[in-house]
Amino acid sequence: MLAQTVQAWQEQLHRPVRVLTVEGATWGGGCNQAADLVIGEVDYLVFAGDDCPPRPGALKAAVDHWLLTGTVPGCRFRENGSWLNPPYDGLAPGTETAWTRLFLLTPDVYREVGPLLDISWYADLEYGQRLSSKGYRITICDGFDFDHLHGERTWLSPEVNDAQRDAYHQACAANGWSPLA
Repeated sequence: MLAQTVQAWQEQLHRPVRVLTVEGATWGGGCNQAADLVIGEVDYLVFAGDDCPPRPGALKAAVDHWLLTGTVPGCRFRENGSWLNPPYDGLAPGTETAWTRLFLLTPDVYREVGPLLDISWYADLEYGQRLSSKGYRITICDGFDFDHLHGERTWLSPEVNDAQRDAYHQACAANGWSPLA
């Protein structure tokens, strides 16, 4: 899956991609560690997964969306050619949303909003809420689409899911937000 995802990013960027791996990290923790390594070198940070190759034109669509609308681009996922979650992924471009699965941010926005929660599930929900609390809007970006490859998640036990959901709910309670899940 990682090889397929890296190849898709290289096709978007027209150059080799540097893969930063953080063994044993959660998705949020790994994104934070990778961002810390490159934050002074890049114009944009993309927090994505190893099982989510971008569809053709996704990166350009997201950067153009950011520049034209001033809003955080909300992505959509496909699986086997169909929307992964039709009620969300089928939203019309420009629709405002409370969260997005993956983030394209400038380093300045990341510094202002802070690191993602050190969890794999629910980190996207909490980060979307934190972006909103800082005045950033997330709107669905036409073309910022990904294919979901369904990697095996043998590590995601009910106990791990419950602990990560609890961490998300605690973050919501600390900020006075209603949980989205």
